[in-house]
Amino acid sequence: MELLAQLRALGISEVAVDYEGYGDSGSVEDVTVQPAEVNLPEPLVTEVGDFAWSLAYHHHPGFENNEGGYGTLSWDITADSITLDHADRYVECSHSYVEGL
Repeated sequence: MELLAQLRALGISEVAVDYEGYGDSGSVEDVTVQPAEVNLPEPLVTEVGDFAWSLAYHHHPGFENNEGGYGTLSWDITADSITLDHADRYVECSHSYVEGL
C-alpha cells in the first residue's frame, strides 16, 4: 500500500521528521505525527524516516559530509503538501598574509 494511503488510513493529518547528518554519516532523529495519540507502527516509522531522508538528500545531496546539515520535513497528509526546512553547516575561515611590514 502507498505510504500516503497508509498514513491516511491511520487518521494521521501531519507528519514531522527531524534528521541530522555530519562527519560522513547521519540519521533520522525523530518522527512525530498528528494527532499525537495515533501510535505509528515501527515499520511505518522506518518507512516514513527513509522517505524523509531520501527527499532531503535529493534536495541537498551530500549534506551529511564534513560539518553536515540538519532539518525537518513537514508533511501535511490531508493536502499532500511537503515542506523541507534544511540548514547546512560550514566552517568559515578568514586568512591574511602580510609580508615586509
